[in-house]
Amino acid sequence: MYGIDAGKMTLVVTDHGHEVAKRIDELTQRGSTFLRGVGSYSGEEKLVVMCACSNKEMHMVQKAVKEVDEEAFLITMESNEVRGEGFKPH
Repeated sequence: MYGIDAGKMTLVVTDHGHEVAKRIDELTQRGSTFLRGVGSYSGEEKLVVMCACSNKEMHMVQKAVKEVDEEAFLITMESNEVRGEGFKPH
């Protein structure tokens, strides 16, 4: 259904963003990007960890998040194409 460049992307809303990103890197050798978020109900600032990976690596990313923060809010999406370092070049 998707091309050979397809993958997954996850957004993790957590109070432990740096620890989550570090664990993802340890388990998958994938970097992450931090986005700043603010809860609409609570008004609290949170880090959102964004990570693109292959379909096979997503299980390890989910495992890393659970190990660090079982209360994290995790959104996983299909990605039709991933380009850049560690993926297909631009």
